Amino acid sequence: MTTLSPPPHVTAHSDDNRVGFMFVLGVLILYGVWQIFGGEFTGFRGGAALVLSVPGILFLLLAVRRLFRPGCKMILRINHGGVTDFRLGNQPVLWEEIIGVERTQGWMGWVLPAVVLKRHPAQPFPQDATLWCRVLHTALSFLYPGGVIILCATLDVRCHDIHRVMVQHHQWTKDS
Repeated sequence: MTTLSPPPHVTAHSDDNRVGFMFVLGVLILYGVWQIFGGEFTGFRGGAALVLSVPGILFLLLAVRRLFRPGCKMILRINHGGVTDFRLGNQPVLWEEIIGVERTQGWMGWVLPAVVLKRHPAQPFPQDATLWCRVLHTALSFLYPGGVIILCATLDVRCHDIHRVMVQHHQWTKDS
């Protein structure tokens, strides 16, 4: 007789690969402005160069700010107690509340790589839901009614892996 082993726990952190992207993009924008205006920043040309340089300066400042932030913090935890997305609130979505797990598909999957937890329609949203949670779910409620959207774009674990583990946990709790 074989026993079902419990699915693995997943702890996802924020992905700091964005720092490199923001820094390179900022440098490229500033270099492009420098090349376009030939290093001459007086009068009208100087004002136009300054305006065109603002996005590059912002990208550089954001990259440096992110570098000074102490470490990556945990954003998502999947275990036997449920799924806790700390961007949405501190309360886990319990496995007993979940009736299905799906990934965003098609064009929405490219724009918004996410896993959607389908819950019983009678389940209210948690009382400690963050502003981000309310905005995200209000904006996408017509696409995923009653679902909890777990964004995977900025996590250090791939969306496919998060989906697979959630499906395993959901199946394991139904079988147990």
